[in-house]
Amino acid sequence: MPCGAEAAGDDCDESAHAAAPRTGICVRPNDVVVLIARIEQFAAKLGIMETKQGTPLIELTSLTRDLLEWLCSAPRTYAETMEAWRSTCPRLTIWEDALADDLVEVRGDAGTPMHNCPVLLTRRGREALRNNQD
Repeated sequence: MPCGAEAAGDDCDESAHAAAPRTGICVRPNDVVVLIARIEQFAAKLGIMETKQGTPLIELTSLTRDLLEWLCSAPRTYAETMEAWRSTCPRLTIWEDALADDLVEVRGDAGTPMHNCPVLLTRRGREALRNNQD
């Protein structure tokens, strides 16, 4: 089965099939570079950041940015954070999303009641906040 470029009569590097042997799609190295550049441009327009560790892209919404800035403005406990940011609305999951995206963490010593534990930005949270300043 010829790949897309071969079917069109173009030369296709057979080594390109190694990346997708079952699909029959021919991918040239230059195509990949162009695609990555376009994705990065699109991500920059949307306010999406990628950390240097190569972790998945994160869209830092205005409410998530507000949460991170609020946590940076003063030391906060888990109890204070839950009082201010907990929501029962399934469409408003700022706290849960920040935890899932590894932007914040609850840190405490063994035996410390959860409500007294500090809530801190992770390194990824600090980077996201720094990279998404208006």
